[in-house]
Amino acid sequence: MPTSRPTSGPTSGPTSGPTSGPTSGPTSGPTSGRKRAVPLFAIYAAASLVPVVALGAVLAITYRADTNNSAMAEARSQASLLADDIVGPTLGSKPLEGSIPPSAATAIAAAFSRASGEHRLLRLRVRDMTGAVVWSDDGSGKSADVADDDEALDATHGEVVSALNRLNADANDEGPIGPRVVEIYQPILIGPARTQVGVLEMYLPYAPIQKDVTAGLHQMYALLAAGLLALWVVLGAISASTTRRLRKRAERLQYIAHHHVPSGMLNAEGFSEALQKRRDAAAAGDAAATPSVALIDVSRFREINEALGRARGDEVLLELGRRLAGAAGTDAVVARLGGDEFALASFTIRDVDLRAWALRLQAAAAEPVLADGIPVLVEVAVGYYRAGVAELVDELLVRVDAALGRAKMSVDKCAGYVDRPDLAASNVALLPRFHRAIAAGELELHYQPKTLLTDGSVVAVEALIRWNLDGELLPPGVFLPSIEQTAMIHPLTDWVARTALAQLNAWGPAAAGLEVAINVSARNLSDPGFAARLLAIVAESGVAPERLIVEITETALFVDPDAARVSLGTLHDAGIVLSIDDFGQGQTSLAYLAALPIDELKIDRAFVSRVVADPTHAAIVRSIIQLGHTLGLRVVAEGIERDSEYARLLALGADIAQGYLIARPMSAAAFVDWLAARVTTGSHAAAS
Repeated sequence: MPTSRPTSGPTSGPTSGPTSGPTSGPTSGPTSGRKRAVPLFAIYAAASLVPVVALGAVLAITYRADTNNSAMAEARSQASLLADDIVGPTLGSKPLEGSIPPSAATAIAAAFSRASGEHRLLRLRVRDMTGAVVWSDDGSGKSADVADDDEALDATHGEVVSALNRLNADANDEGPIGPRVVEIYQPILIGPARTQVGVLEMYLPYAPIQKDVTAGLHQMYALLAAGLLALWVVLGAISASTTRRLRKRAERLQYIAHHHVPSGMLNAEGFSEALQKRRDAAAAGDAAATPSVALIDVSRFREINEALGRARGDEVLLELGRRLAGAAGTDAVVARLGGDEFALASFTIRDVDLRAWALRLQAAAAEPVLADGIPVLVEVAVGYYRAGVAELVDELLVRVDAALGRAKMSVDKCAGYVDRPDLAASNVALLPRFHRAIAAGELELHYQPKTLLTDGSVVAVEALIRWNLDGELLPPGVFLPSIEQTAMIHPLTDWVARTALAQLNAWGPAAAGLEVAINVSARNLSDPGFAARLLAIVAESGVAPERLIVEITETALFVDPDAARVSLGTLHDAGIVLSIDDFGQGQTSLAYLAALPIDELKIDRAFVSRVVADPTHAAIVRSIIQLGHTLGLRVVAEGIERDSEYARLLALGADIAQGYLIARPMSAAAFVDWLAARVTTGSHAAAS
């Protein structure tokens, strides 16, 4: 299915892709990117402004508080200077009690007069060691109750007390409330021993201090605002640069997500999205509502890569892309889905013969392609389909992928989707649902035992898939043929291998030594990454490779013989057991069979069912058994349903039996119970 194909592309910039008319698909261009980025930048700028403003507010408050504290410290320094240099020396060395010497009063009054005249001091008082006022410039405060004056009492114990206040605001003051002042209680310390003799209470005018503070703050605020504005501008520049880089990165990732980068063409995701957008925009009855879609697969491209090298192989694919784009028409969407597959959708050929259109695409690729001057002949398979009205994109891609599967099998490598009336084909409509079945846990494995014909001991189980769809358990014949025509077979096979090996571990000692067989399709063998993925799954499980059997139908070997030989060789070298299923149906030559790295042949049930009644079939079975043993292979007879068949196959020398006579496929839990009963009865027909 195209939507599940890998979308390759390195991170380097796109090279020039097809230059003809068809669109290479929608990408997020610079204009639309800026429209999205401008609001993002504005939001980021506004968001970054908030912490900058908050930082400015915090710094402003901090600066103001620091400035006020500095002003208060300056006021306390003036008070200390007045107390130590002027007032203290006039008081003597004894603590004050009730009064001060007259000479001291004269000196202090003179000092106050000078300071007051210069508007540096509004009030001055001297208190004794009890806190009582013994001198004041205006005679105030002497009758106050000292017990209520906490600041004065604290100062008598040596503490400097300062605070912002208003003149005459204390309870022991008289007169109207005056201007704001710095109220200071400064201990008066005398002599080298710094003996406290009293307390100096002074009131400094706050207006000059406030003026200096305000002037300093205004200058600091201006510098702070300029600095924060510069910071915000720098942050804005950084955010703008980051946004531009993120926008370009997003546009680049968007491009990579929707394009095959080396060619510049759309990839699977881009193709699906472009297809959906064109259909959504189409008017009712418009040809764009029912586009014609084609998938083109380059046959044997691996050989081109091996012969010419990967670089020249890429040149071939680039030229094919250009040709297909030119042949598709001016209103087409062209995409490169993976290594060697292309997709096209035309929205204008509703009335044109669809097969003729597909053949024109095929013919466009038929002309030799020059790769570094070397002409290269390329063969492509084309699957085509015309979408129905309101048909989901996923569904139409599933159908055109199925058409490509038919094209690969056809003689002229060109085929459309055929909705056949048989059960398997009619269930193609289930494919979009199957795309989600693995993730939804709707799949389960049943296990059919294989036993030695000689003694009936169980040696292996074959894992067979079932789909639990809406409560109904669907057998593989209903959906698997359609799945095998699409890329969904790859994740399905990976899931089967991973689940079967995990179950082998989960059975523990009960299944000690048992092998588990899984089936792989022709499409798996053609996938260059299949063998590596399977080996990684085996390594992850911890199960020995020798306990995994890979069964391949004889006909699947001839879809892509070279790829099959490479994949099987890789698996065989790792120790995985290889088995050819339904042997006898195909046309395998003895030389080809001898060259394959296989370990087991499974005789087709059509021969087993008639081995008793038909001597010709019995002779064929005998020949297959002898051939297998001659080549050193073990031989499995599948589809055994009767005791007579079992006995005849044993007589003919087959090694392993499988069929309803032994047991029908059963769940993992039922197999454990069956195995326990088998040990008890020892019969090859212990369960049915």
